[in-house]
Amino acid sequence: QKLIDKYGVDNVRLLASPGQVTPDRYALFCQLSIAMFRTIAELPQDQAGAAMSNIFGAIVKAAGK
Repeated sequence: QKLIDKYGVDNVRLLASPGQVTPDRYALFCQLSIAMFRTIAELPQDQAGAAMSNIFGAIVKAAGK
């Protein structure tokens, strides 16, 4: 929710489709990525671990397509 409040829902959706980010939005995508990982780092350890597991699981799944 913190990311949506700061960047807006449409911009945060970029994180779900990194392959579709156009060059003019690369800087925004980097800002969003940094903000996402900083937000995860602020979570309690068990929640942060679950979030990171979900992220990396999605990356592995996408790479296997």
